[in-house]
Amino acid sequence: MQSLRPATLRYVFGLLFGLLASWGYGQQAALTVTDARLSSQGGYLTFTASAAYEQTPNVLGWSVKLPEGCSLVETGGPHLPEIRPLAGTINTIEWAYITVPDSPVQFEFSVFYPAGLEAPQTIAANLIIRADGQTKTIAAPPIVLRPATAPQKNRPHLQER
Repeated sequence: MQSLRPATLRYVFGLLFGLLASWGYGQQAALTVTDARLSSQGGYLTFTASAAYEQTPNVLGWSVKLPEGCSLVETGGPHLPEIRPLAGTINTIEWAYITVPDSPVQFEFSVFYPAGLEAPQTIAANLIIRADGQTKTIAAPPIVLRPATAPQKNRPHLQER
């Protein structure tokens, strides 16, 4: 088997990295939560979905996978997507922009979780971007929710801005 010279490898990796970077539009996706502790009595959590990009894409959307028993309460924030799930939606909740706002984009959503969640729960989120006829999915770092000892039952009230 013939091996490649280091200069050839640098060239190939540089070319691949350049292609990926140029197509990527410098996108970033993040999902954060105000408090990742789960009360044994159940409660509410508030998440913030944030996206940043260098060039405004044609389509922008979010898909968030909720743990079993969790449901969407409401969506709010400064860049409210025009297409959003109804309160009570379970499993996978999704949002989309008809008119993609300038970067950075951010909105909040609150989720109800049931009593008795004793094991850590993972929230997975993806930012979906379509630009130049290509679709790209960017996974936000997952959030792990862990059981807590102190109750936190207060329902958040999000506001449109």
